[in-house]
Amino acid sequence: MRRLVPTLSIVALVAVACSYTPITIAPEVPDTAQSSSMYASDGSLLTVLHGEENRVNVRFEQMPDHLIDAVVAIEDERFWLHQGVDPIGLVRAVRRNVTEGGIAEGGSTITQQTVKNLLLERERSLGGKLEEASLALQLERTHSKERVLELYLNSIYFGKGAYGVEAASRTYFNKSVSDITLSEAAVLAGLIKFPNAANPIDYADRAIDRRDIVLDAMYGLEMIDTETYEAVLVEPLDVRPPIPASFDRYPAPHFVEEVTQWFLRNPEFGETRADRIQLLFGGGLRIHTTIDPVLQAQAESARDQILPDGSTDPEVSVVALEPRSGKVRAMVGGRDFWAEGRSARYNLAMGNGRGGGSSYKPFVLAAALSQGMPLDRSYPAPNRTEFNFAPGQDPWVVTGGGGGSSDLVRMTVSSHNTAYAALMLDVGPSNAVAMARDLGITTPQNPVPAAVLGSENVTPLDMANAYATFANAGIHVPPVMVDQIVRADGTILWEHSHTQRRVLDADIADTITHILVDATEVGTGTRARIPGRPVAGKTGTGTGFKDAWFVGYTPQLATAVWVGYPDEETEMPGMFGGTAPAQIFHAFMAPAHEELPVFEFRPMPTTTTVPVPRAVTETTAPPPPPPPPTAPGEEDVQGGEFQEVEP
Repeated sequence: MRRLVPTLSIVALVAVACSYTPITIAPEVPDTAQSSSMYASDGSLLTVLHGEENRVNVRFEQMPDHLIDAVVAIEDERFWLHQGVDPIGLVRAVRRNVTEGGIAEGGSTITQQTVKNLLLERERSLGGKLEEASLALQLERTHSKERVLELYLNSIYFGKGAYGVEAASRTYFNKSVSDITLSEAAVLAGLIKFPNAANPIDYADRAIDRRDIVLDAMYGLEMIDTETYEAVLVEPLDVRPPIPASFDRYPAPHFVEEVTQWFLRNPEFGETRADRIQLLFGGGLRIHTTIDPVLQAQAESARDQILPDGSTDPEVSVVALEPRSGKVRAMVGGRDFWAEGRSARYNLAMGNGRGGGSSYKPFVLAAALSQGMPLDRSYPAPNRTEFNFAPGQDPWVVTGGGGGSSDLVRMTVSSHNTAYAALMLDVGPSNAVAMARDLGITTPQNPVPAAVLGSENVTPLDMANAYATFANAGIHVPPVMVDQIVRADGTILWEHSHTQRRVLDADIADTITHILVDATEVGTGTRARIPGRPVAGKTGTGTGFKDAWFVGYTPQLATAVWVGYPDEETEMPGMFGGTAPAQIFHAFMAPAHEELPVFEFRPMPTTTTVPVPRAVTETTAPPPPPPPPTAPGEEDVQGGEFQEVEP
């Protein structure tokens, strides 16, 4: 009598399923959470972003025929014949259940499994099986067989955190499902019933056994011929998980993390952070970024070439972006994002910033020229000077000068601190700081005289962006890290819109550019020179040798290099902006320009003595094209190098 219970229960499904009517008549299949992908500017994959489920949905057309055949053969051989519930399969299940004395097999079709995975949350019971069978019949009345298989293969679990065939194919074979072989397809099909116990990474022998069972089923159903069957049976298991298998490592990790946080902070992608998290890690987005993997690798190589010892050498940050588009092409935020400790993932290219040293001086120069100050204005440049502000107040002591007097050009090229301190007082700290903000500095800036010598923190991203404004003839373009975000259905979720704002007269910007060219040709930044190309730039060395900078640009690329220790108290004796930072700049920029045409900067203006107010009108427009190449000319300034006197 006990054996009749499971038998009658299974047979009842056939009779009752067609008349059983749940609340949902036409089942709506919910969207499954699927992983988002982030891409470099050349279309290469940077990383996959996923939450609890690692899933990438693919269309039925992207699944190879041999995968479909393998799954049907092992899971539901009559799939193409039944209408959602298979009476013949149920009869077979009845026989087994009678033998086992319970519901050991329910005869579920692929359609029923799809319903159970996507629409039902009930425990296994007669009522649940009736609803499952009824919904399966309805699902096949409203969806094609191909769509049912697509839903099924995108929803099931394949082990190792992989949901759906695309994630499984990448996890086990490091390739898209559209490229898998028959052997690999049979392995995946064999995993459906045993996703953990037969995964090919941990249990290769079991995976082969399951593969062979699938091949036997395919051969028995005449899906493959004898020759193919015998050939695949002897194929070795070719498992190629991503390196490392945990799929944690990826290129430009600090940049990827910054894009991730930008998305999660942006209310355009959801009212709450929880909404944005769900969309980013489960929405199947395709995020197209601006990072250039070749330039990124060259930036990291330049760091390792000049400061190779990760255990003793200081940290390095490098940011490179295009002046006219603002697109960030390389971002090195630290030496090893994957090292132990949270500080390893701190992005030194952004964050709170560090003192910019003398690399801040061009901002003061821009403010001075905007006020109408002539280039031949001279200031005393002693090795040491004091500035008294009020009775009883300690004087401001400044060291670093070349002796005698310096005009605006020489004091910039030679980086004379004492002369620039006097210039800062004439310009006004508030005006200088306002100019820095207009050019692209976003970190908080106190309007104090010492800002001219780098007392205020700046970031490599901001410095590259501010100097890019000089390269772009005084037009500031905000930094851009993402070009476009595409939804899983192919529609555009978000697209970058180019904005720009003139913040500096073009003649003034061009004048500063030519002065900074002199700084690399005969001044403190000679190690940054690139033979055959114009390079403008400025060194910066922080108080006590705690920070060292070189920030420079060509017409095509602006780059900031910072060298220092995360611990702000650690000194680097003998480290100037003109040493390792300038060398890293050269080691990066020289190969970065090898395939680029040689562009010259715009000509030096004849005069920059007329004050020009900074405009505040914003415009939305495509970035202007680069200037046409011109024949290389002789440098305006020739002669020996000046002594570096920054500290």
